[in-house]
Amino acid sequence: MSSEPRYVFPMDNAQPEGMRLDGRTFFVWRGLDAAGDDGDQEDRLATRGGKLVVFDSEEECWSFALEAGWPTITPEDRDSDAQVMDLDPALDWLRGRRATVDPASALDLWNMTTEVAFSTGRRFDDRGRVRENCYTKLFAANVPYAFDLVAYVPRWKPQELRVLREVLGQAVHVFREPLPA
Repeated sequence: MSSEPRYVFPMDNAQPEGMRLDGRTFFVWRGLDAAGDDGDQEDRLATRGGKLVVFDSEEECWSFALEAGWPTITPEDRDSDAQVMDLDPALDWLRGRRATVDPASALDLWNMTTEVAFSTGRRFDDRGRVRENCYTKLFAANVPYAFDLVAYVPRWKPQELRVLREVLGQAVHVFREPLPA
């Protein structure tokens, strides 16, 4: 019996997802987990031994997953290129290099950290009234039509900015921890 850690990978609608963090672009294998007893499926990232499985290119990610026999999206549903989420603007705001938070980057960091935490068994404390208000403002700025708006620019209260900085700071730690060296 091998002592190598096993791979844990998404079971449905999986494909490469690109991210830019600390100036480095990498790809992960992302899809839906097997449905639980309640029928819900969670977004999952491929892991091994509690670490994210990362690739230097979209092609490398596809090749590995196909060779390993991991479930994928159907060939006709494949995008020509994987989306690359740029998380660096959120990091720049946390470091004081930006005066305002970039809502797209902040929402991507928050959402991906939720998936990282679920996939690796780490804790990410993103619940609570003020935290949920912050998330709603980021979501509305990115998807205003979900609120019957044409556009939305968040107006942040000082307490919300403190909480947003706290949540995103924690997100960076949770996100970086399971990245391979």
